[in-house]
Amino acid sequence: LFIAIAENKTFLPAELEAGKVYYVLTQIMIDELKEKVRLVPVKRNSEYWEKVKEWENELTFIKPDEGARVSWENKKREEIKNVVNYYNSLFAEEKQKYQGLDANDGR
Repeated sequence: LFIAIAENKTFLPAELEAGKVYYVLTQIMIDELKEKVRLVPVKRNSEYWEKVKEWENELTFIKPDEGARVSWENKKREEIKNVVNYYNSLFAEEKQKYQGLDANDGR
């Protein structure tokens, strides 16, 4: 489950396979003076499928600071748990509005 939070919460469920690379685009939108975030899965046959390889060549890859990640996670653990619980509490019909990734969407 990928989660993005701005003035909204959005989710991208995922069933991933080890050893594959998956792509998720983040879109920032300003709507009624609110900043919202949207997660867009890059799926086979989507408009972005071929573009991500091109974009990948233009990126500079960085490796996260593991100590900083662990520190952030420890500070936010309760908040993260609450957001995941919120997602899990949604009715099935509500969850269907979130597009997801499956193992076949990896390269």
